[in-house]
Amino acid sequence: MAGVASMAYSGTLMGPPVIGAIAHQVGMQMAIGYVGGLSLVIAFVARRTGLLK
Repeated sequence: MAGVASMAYSGTLMGPPVIGAIAHQVGMQMAIGYVGGLSLVIAFVARRTGLLK
């Protein structure tokens, strides 16, 4: 439980600066598209491993 909480907290702290750095390089629309694409990949992997039913 503590590991999951630590990962969630780290993502909350590191997510915005990473998205900002990507947006600085390629633009905000591409950065948000990148986040959306990663979300789809995570959902696909979770579905394949049986985490989503």
